[in-house]
Amino acid sequence: MSRYSLRMWNPPITLSFLSLVGIGFIHLPLFSLVFYSFYAPVSGLGTSVGWTLYWYERLFENPELFSALWTSVWIASVVGLLSVFLGFWAALALQKLPRSFFKKMLESMNTLGLVIPEMVLGIALLIWFSVIRLKLGTSSMVLGHVMVAFPYATMVIFSQLSRSIQQYEDAAQDLGATPYQVLWKVTLPLMKPSLLSAFLIAFTLSFDDFIVAFFTSGVSSPTLPLKLYSMVRFGLTPEANAISTLIFAVTILFVWFASRSFFPKASSFHKKK
Repeated sequence: MSRYSLRMWNPPITLSFLSLVGIGFIHLPLFSLVFYSFYAPVSGLGTSVGWTLYWYERLFENPELFSALWTSVWIASVVGLLSVFLGFWAALALQKLPRSFFKKMLESMNTLGLVIPEMVLGIALLIWFSVIRLKLGTSSMVLGHVMVAFPYATMVIFSQLSRSIQQYEDAAQDLGATPYQVLWKVTLPLMKPSLLSAFLIAFTLSFDDFIVAFFTSGVSSPTLPLKLYSMVRFGLTPEANAISTLIFAVTILFVWFASRSFFPKASSFHKKK
């Protein structure tokens, strides 16, 4: 590389440009989704294509789609709460246990839950539910999604427990706090960001899961991914774009609200910069 080209190369600008290209490439499908939810052929108006809210109107007239959406939200909320509850106690046990073969085995089993293919897990759950004669439906989907999300919640919570909480717990115990007081007045308040992160991850994993839901849903309670899959099989309509755009918008608002409410230090740091 010549001396002139070295002077012309500006690392911050080049890296910023490459980052922008990469982020744009990743988010381009989302922008296309939003675009085609407003700009699409209008049924009943020939082949005309233009800006319209027609498919949003059709969306709100489709009770089956909203029923599937409500089923997904309800299941994902329950899965998020159960995963956070179980993950917190599992992470607390992993932190408190002394280094031993049993602790290594627990850590390995939790890691296995992160990497096991969902297709294998879905088939295993289907066989197990048939063995114990559990009727497929909402309850079976909740149990299946908890098995998917629980290892992720445990890892998120354990990462903060093992990093920065121990010193505060030791200080509280030195000042005379009981283990119960340490848990409720020190550990849980400090764990609030990681608990929220674990809930969001578990909620997202459950909300958009298709494979485990496909094997454990039965026929009475389809989730939104299953409903959209059945729609796509007969041809994709802009109704799917419309409901996906609404979910995308709600996700952005929720992340913004969570970042302002639960991570105020990060928000103030970006403002100072």
